[in-house]
Amino acid sequence: MVEWLAGNRIIGTTAERPTASLQSPNVGGWKELDRNKIGTTGDTISVTSLDNKRYYMVLTSAKASGTLYPEVELNGDTGNNYSFRRTINGGTSGSPNGGNNGGQYTALFPSNTDVANTETYFSVDYLSNLSGKEKLAISQDVLSEASGAGYAPSRQQFGAKWVPSTASDVINRIDRSEYGSGEYLSGSEVVVLGWDPTDTHTDNFWEELYSNQLSTNNQEFSTGTISAKKYLWLQFYQQGHTGNSYLKFNSATGYSRRHSINGAADANILSQSQLTNVLTGGTGDSQSFTNMFIINDSSKEKLCIFDTVFNAGSTTGAGNAPQKITGACKWANTTDSITSVQVTDNGGAGFDTGSFLKIWGSD
Repeated sequence: MVEWLAGNRIIGTTAERPTASLQSPNVGGWKELDRNKIGTTGDTISVTSLDNKRYYMVLTSAKASGTLYPEVELNGDTGNNYSFRRTINGGTSGSPNGGNNGGQYTALFPSNTDVANTETYFSVDYLSNLSGKEKLAISQDVLSEASGAGYAPSRQQFGAKWVPSTASDVINRIDRSEYGSGEYLSGSEVVVLGWDPTDTHTDNFWEELYSNQLSTNNQEFSTGTISAKKYLWLQFYQQGHTGNSYLKFNSATGYSRRHSINGAADANILSQSQLTNVLTGGTGDSQSFTNMFIINDSSKEKLCIFDTVFNAGSTTGAGNAPQKITGACKWANTTDSITSVQVTDNGGAGFDTGSFLKIWGSD
């Protein structure tokens, strides 16, 4: 027998929970290992003495003076032990083989787009960290560029690797440095999260702020008020819909975006009252799934990094490849934090049963 409390909460002992197919209170997840927020200005933001975890997620939020080119160094290694592929604003993928951008400078994630005085920089990096193997990384970066919804953010993507001199080395230090003439301004920070299959803890970095799965067709997801967290992680899945999808923050206007569909050249969509078809590919998609990260500082433009995959129309089945959208967008508000999210379908019938929206956040 299962006993219920108010709010549909189940009670019982930890031993009883597996029988009810519930997680134990001690579960693995993304745990904050360390962070460094600089108080004045500096050329490098360092996070040191990291615990050995199988995977890392690195969040970087920065503002700069002068011209600054963000880089990453691992374990303080300044040798020619990095190589990478990258695209900037959807351009052709560069592939320096060996060394660091032809040996010009030491960097794992360098940027050809400088971070200047009024611009905000945000990146999300994933790194694998298995002893005896080359360390592989995936990174997505977004730069606000000039202020206002009349300007699209810049973006870049990386696939990179670090080959340590000793095969058994694991990552224990991450430096976000720069090789330009500028400096990181006060408040710039690097947050390092770790995850390992053996982790059991309750202090997960990401806190669930909103979760809703539709039990009937519905035209809108509206979160109501959510906590104003600095970092937001949004996932959206739709089982089917009829019109264009709209994404808004705080029911407000003032958006721009840059995106590529199936690897084509980037398109810039400026001065919009909402973000159209960021969470879906267009009208009548049979399915779509979106993963989005947002930097949510009230005094800065809100920057988003997103990937969406979708079945266009009725093109289901293994014989039809899905479509893919990759991009960056911003809400050009510099006075408010995101405290609510609205996702609507303008086709009238709404999103189909089974569609869901989930949002996590952390400071």
